Amino acid sequence: RLRRFFLRHLPLAVASIAVLLMVLAVSLYFVASSSAFENAVRRRLIAELEELTGGRAEVASFHWRLLHLKAEADGVVIHGLEDPGEAPYARIERMRVVFSLRNLFSPSVRLRSLEIDQPSLHFIVYPNGSTNQPQPRQPRASSKPAIDTLFELHAGRITVEQGNFHYDCRNANFDYQNRNAPLDFSAN
Repeated sequence: RLRRFFLRHLPLAVASIAVLLMVLAVSLYFVASSSAFENAVRRRLIAELEELTGGRAEVASFHWRLLHLKAEADGVVIHGLEDPGEAPYARIERMRVVFSLRNLFSPSVRLRSLEIDQPSLHFIVYPNGSTNQPQPRQPRASSKPAIDTLFELHAGRITVEQGNFHYDCRNANFDYQNRNAPLDFSAN
């Protein structure tokens, strides 16, 4: 009797669990693809940027395609210690990121591609020797500096297009040079 009970009910229970897991996965995908969830991720991205850099951050829009593991952020701005009317410390018009999963059983995420369009860095040295570079508010719990953690990222390809680095030295009285350097490179 027990064998007949398991043969009758076990396939039905396994099929029910499989259907429930599939419905759960599809509903989780639709929730994660919604604009409200993207907005929550955008707010979290802003908070992480502010904690990492110490400046005030803005992200105009954030979108992702979960099945393709792609994310795109537009209007990324980091304000440093500059005056309110001046150009921000860093600005990125568009940033596209493509991730890849190593395998399904140990989900380590790797950065496959990073494309940055029209980044602009504005570095100011004031007469008292200070700069507009923001400093992180609180040190991270890790013993490594944040910049070392940033450069530990392994990326398959990094592309920076139409970038600009502006150096403004206000420390000297008669320094009227316009120091702009283009930022265009691609690295594999």
